[in-house]
Amino acid sequence: MNKYINLFTVTLIFLLFTVFSSWILPGLLLAGDLPYYFKSTFNDWSFMPYLWHLERGSGLGGSYSFFLWDHFLRTVPILALAKLGFGWEVIQRLVYFYPFLILASLSSFVLSRKVGLSKNTSILSILIFILNPFILMLVGGGQLEIGLAYAIVPLVFVFFAKILDEFSKTTLINLRNSFLAGFILSLEVMFDIRIAFIACVAVAIYFIVKFIASAKISGFRAVLIENVKLGIYFFLIPILVVFAIHFYWIFPLLLIRENPLTILGDSYSSSKAVEFLSFAKFENAISLLQPYWPENIFGKVGFMKPEFLLIPILAFSSLFFVSKTRDPRTKGYVLFFALLGLIGAFLAKGSSDPFGSVYLFLFNHVPGFNLFRDPIKWSVLVAVSYSILIPFSIWNIYGILSSKFKVQSSNVQFKIQKFIPNLFLILISLFLILLIRPALFGQLTGTFKTQIIPNDYIKLEKLISSDKSFYRTFWLPTYDQFSYYSYTHPLVHANEFLNISEPDRMVAKFNDREFQKTLSESAIKYVIVPYDSQGTIFLTDRKYDENKFNKITDDVSRVSGLNRLSGFDKLAVFERKDYKDHFWTTSDTLSLKYKYVSPVEYKVEVKNAKMGDSLVFSESYDSNWVAINDNIQINSKQYDKLFNSFTLLKNGNYELEVYYAPQKHVDVGLIISLITPVLIVVFLALSFKRNKSR
Repeated sequence: MNKYINLFTVTLIFLLFTVFSSWILPGLLLAGDLPYYFKSTFNDWSFMPYLWHLERGSGLGGSYSFFLWDHFLRTVPILALAKLGFGWEVIQRLVYFYPFLILASLSSFVLSRKVGLSKNTSILSILIFILNPFILMLVGGGQLEIGLAYAIVPLVFVFFAKILDEFSKTTLINLRNSFLAGFILSLEVMFDIRIAFIACVAVAIYFIVKFIASAKISGFRAVLIENVKLGIYFFLIPILVVFAIHFYWIFPLLLIRENPLTILGDSYSSSKAVEFLSFAKFENAISLLQPYWPENIFGKVGFMKPEFLLIPILAFSSLFFVSKTRDPRTKGYVLFFALLGLIGAFLAKGSSDPFGSVYLFLFNHVPGFNLFRDPIKWSVLVAVSYSILIPFSIWNIYGILSSKFKVQSSNVQFKIQKFIPNLFLILISLFLILLIRPALFGQLTGTFKTQIIPNDYIKLEKLISSDKSFYRTFWLPTYDQFSYYSYTHPLVHANEFLNISEPDRMVAKFNDREFQKTLSESAIKYVIVPYDSQGTIFLTDRKYDENKFNKITDDVSRVSGLNRLSGFDKLAVFERKDYKDHFWTTSDTLSLKYKYVSPVEYKVEVKNAKMGDSLVFSESYDSNWVAINDNIQINSKQYDKLFNSFTLLKNGNYELEVYYAPQKHVDVGLIISLITPVLIVVFLALSFKRNKSR
């Protein structure tokens, strides 16, 4: 068997290197959800989590509480590497790409071994888990945080299954397993809360299945009493661990009573959005065939590829071999993963037939389902399921063939027959490889192709980053992946700011005096038509259309008050002279000086102030902004339906602290969030030490 293990290992390494060669070799990687960060971008970043983000609110700033879950696994490592002098090309590999490959390989291997599969089967599990169209399209499109969350779903299941498998009367063992499960689930939440929700659904189904199986043997009442205690270790303690580790953002979210759906927007609460995004049919979902495969162009759904239908046949043929499996644990796992695969496929198709109304009901009535307006993410369950079922089927078929074609004599016919099992392995391996041939032949785009930074964007970054005064840039119709921004120079994307999708109507707004006034009050200095280097903005029939770029550039050029800057080749940069600062006033006598401390705090010096003067702060209005002087608090009032303003309460010269009040809850919650993992690590170390001493 060792020669097969070595053969599969070499094959695995070869396939991973071939498919992910762009990740392993040098070169800049970009995709729709993976932008480019210039080194100067990190100057404003902080290790401290802040509730206000200057890029929210279409570029005018907004609450960031619901999005802080990834702070310690995204912002902190990126900033740490940036401070060590690494550029984005290296950082993206160390934070995203390499960890994905390592975690996905380790996680799927551990799960396959947990369910009782051989080492050969485990290597095949890795191949299926990492090299399937669903995850390749996901990470190829730049959704690397979701990819990292996907990578550790098998580990989450393993640690929760361990609670059931090792449940005993020893409180120490039960607590240890519960803390481990809670800790790994906390990491899952840090990567992506949606995939963490999916992982929780998987472990909840596993608990229910185990409960029903036990009830049939021991009786419902006896099992119910036993499972009350088990439920504390399986559900309550891990959830409390997750809650404590993520207390720094959950605590303020609860106190300010901010509805996450309000932050996310109407599209996350609309059934029509679900119906629109349910691109996958049931045959796609159950075959792990991502509907965009392999072009990965949003909305361009391909025809069903019939060869993929063999995938569910291979997976669910495992049910034929369950009765012959000697290990009852493996038998139970195979039955569970078959059920999990079916549930995942049903949910991944969304509102598509059959029974699409079921998904819409869940979306509208079950808490948490609002996060899944794009149902295809439920394919995570299918991928995890198939990473167990398909290898199990293949090796059982191989075992049957091996027993039927044993060499019984020196006859040449029998010598040929002994190679039939090996021939089956070769053919099935070639088939699985054939399914991902676009990846092997370099036909995938996104992060599977290296990019070069257009020189125009390098020039723009130098122009803007060298200017230390505050202003915003207005990108029309939207920003590009290379668009430069910082906390000092946030960007505004016109399509969201105006809630308009047609570029012609966007340009027409410039003739409106009220809109020109809004631009000035929003501190807009530059209006920029992006050079669409990736061919994703100016499209006709999903193909780049240069005529659209030229037309919008010409239209903007004719707008009065905009002066086009020279020195750019394809990037159209227009300067506005009339724009206000981050803080400004309507008073003729009041003078201001301010200092940026953090995204949630500013020091503002006012001179010649008169009671009743207005201080305007050009961030999206939020009643939680306050101005404080000598323990006197001034609450924010809405100005011009967009911004914050503070009515000064006394005359003279003095300093104001403008502060986002809910940030103090983060400061309190952060203490608990930092102490909790330390205490868990200490407890685990002591518990393992105690076991060894016995």
